[in-house]
Amino acid sequence: MKFKVIEHKEIFRPSTGAQAYYPKMVKLSENEYLCSFIASKEMESIDSHTEILRSVDCGKTWINEGPVVPNCLDRENFTEIGFIDKNGDGKLIYTAARWRNTTPPLPLINPSTIGMRDNEMLMRQSDDSGKTWSASGIVPSILDVPVETPSSPFFFNDNSLMLPFATWKKWDGSCPYGHTIYAIQTDKTMSKWSAPVEVIKDPTATIGFWEPRISMLNKSTLIATCWAHDWKTDVDIQNHFAVSDDKGRSWKGPFKSKVNGQTGFPLFLEENLILFVYNHRKNPVGIRGQIAEIRNEEWKTIFDGEIWSPANKKASAISKKEYGVTNFQFGMPRALFIAEKEIMVTYWAVENGRSGINCSIIEME
Repeated sequence: MKFKVIEHKEIFRPSTGAQAYYPKMVKLSENEYLCSFIASKEMESIDSHTEILRSVDCGKTWINEGPVVPNCLDRENFTEIGFIDKNGDGKLIYTAARWRNTTPPLPLINPSTIGMRDNEMLMRQSDDSGKTWSASGIVPSILDVPVETPSSPFFFNDNSLMLPFATWKKWDGSCPYGHTIYAIQTDKTMSKWSAPVEVIKDPTATIGFWEPRISMLNKSTLIATCWAHDWKTDVDIQNHFAVSDDKGRSWKGPFKSKVNGQTGFPLFLEENLILFVYNHRKNPVGIRGQIAEIRNEEWKTIFDGEIWSPANKKASAISKKEYGVTNFQFGMPRALFIAEKEIMVTYWAVENGRSGINCSIIEME
């Protein structure tokens, strides 16, 4: 099994004033697609907020329908970064993190410590295909540390969900939980949450884990993937993964994959087979995809290939002394089946100094 790239497209790029990044696409019907993205003057600046794009012609044209949070005062009081998903009933779920803005204004990340300001997770729902959204439902504070924005809930057949997230350093640089992946669960009402479960953790705190994603692996097994960074050598290492045979109540791992990437996204293909799309910010720089078979905690590469490559091929990474995310030129790939053998891979990319939303269509062979 392998894939070939059949098309590259630009979905949205602001002409002036703002950057557009961190896309999340859902398919509402054969013709209608919805894509959330983050808009702000600069990457992750305190005016960051989520906006919605809609297409009713299979992605040929797009209309920007504006912010998820329409109230200007709310957007002034909070910085909010969020993502849309669709559960099995077709209801849209929006997961986000928000930071209360300060006077004088402070950035989200402390440039001296790479610590983060305090934040909280929240969720919203839409029953009308994303035209309107409910008030925010705050996820109760679970751990006394900031968290990376949760971007990928996993929905069970009964529409209960599991929300993975990564802990982060506090503003002063202290890191009591390390950069660890946890998950919490709730029923479809999202009114009560479970205690956090460790998904991927390094007991020595030598390795940091970010950007968790969960997918079905087979009828009885889930797989969680993440970006991994070795703090001792200060370099990114293989993406790691863990598996669960009890619906996420406990996890085995972490294990090393055969992918040397950063942010990635696992898409279920068939039993024990996934497509893992990922950022590769070392030579060859770009968005790549790997078809992998996972059995007995072993990751076997079936095929690995380039999906898209930027004009600026400079290598980049996060380090102990620099939060490199705001200087990245592309990122956050996601994969979505749009036909039996066609997959849309969405990502953000900087072109001519302005970040926008792109996609590539690949065909499975």
